[in-house]
Order: sequence, then structure tokens, then C-alpha cells
Amino acid sequence: MWAQLLVDGTLTFHAGIPKLAEIQHVVSVGAEPGYDLVEPVEIDDDGTTMWINEEGKYCGVETNEKATWLADKRIMHGDRIMGDVLFTGGADEDGETTSLSEAWAERLRDFNAHFKVITFGGGKAKIV
Repeated sequence: MWAQLLVDGTLTFHAGIPKLAEIQHVVSVGAEPGYDLVEPVEIDDDGTTMWINEEGKYCGVETNEKATWLADKRIMHGDRIMGDVLFTGGADEDGETTSLSEAWAERLRDFNAHFKVITFGGGKAKIV
């Protein structure tokens, strides 16, 4: 299983384990052509990974407020996650991506149900 968290806060779950091409497609939605480099960000000690657009700040996509909040402890303070993101488990002993755990799926569902993105004038957003 893997999960997708869109800029607008929509969270969806999908069966299977995505291949690199699918990860690139998901995180580059809305980006200018050619900006499909992905970066895995380990967001928990268990290896849970948030896949982000490595060049998100340069390719015309919006800030993903919820993803930024979730990754806060694993990224440089004040940094922003831009665009849609994808969640998987970590890598196995062969370096292959694993499925998102049921525990993390539940954490994402709970987080998404309790926090909303509020947009203010001028495009400023905040999680409440």
C-alpha cells in the first residue's frame, strides 16, 4: 500500500508498491515539464518515506502545508515541501521500496481528519 497527499489536503490510499516512474509521475503533477526528479525523505525511524519533488521550489508548484508539517523534524527548519507527495515504507535489505505500514496509514488518516489547511488572502496558508 502507498498513500498520496495532494497540495489541497486530499489523502488517498492505493494498493501495491509504486515503481519509480509512478512516483515521478505523482510528485511532478502541476510542475513544469522536465521537473520530475524525486527525493525520498525518511520521516520516521521505521523507514517510512515521503517522496517529494526534488525541484519543487523551482518548478511552479504550490506548498504542501500538510506534508511540510509531517516532515518538519526531518527537513531543514523553515524549509517547505512543494507539490503533491507520496508515502511508502522504507527500503528492504535489497534496496527495494516496501509497502506503507498499516500503523502509518492510520496515522495519516487520523492526521488528515483532524487538521485542515486554511488559506488566507494573498495565498498564505496555515494548518489548523
